[in-house]
Amino acid sequence: MRTAISSLYILKHAPDTFTGLQYAINLGGDVDSIAAICTGILAGRYGLDSLPKFMREETEGVEKLKAIGAQFAQYQKNTQVK
Repeated sequence: MRTAISSLYILKHAPDTFTGLQYAINLGGDVDSIAAICTGILAGRYGLDSLPKFMREETEGVEKLKAIGAQFAQYQKNTQVK
């Protein structure tokens, strides 16, 4: 419950992905879960470019993740109600 509430608070107040990650780390407690939830959602909102270049380059499997994201975006586009 605390993880969910903390994540929602960070998602509401973070102006970009990297700042949200910093908020999650500074919050303490269940840092890894809160950081993972918030970074994933905020990167979806603000784009991967909202993370510093060094973080994007060091992520394992980043090309595969980008391909999956592109497939998902195409799926959403194709299934929108018209």
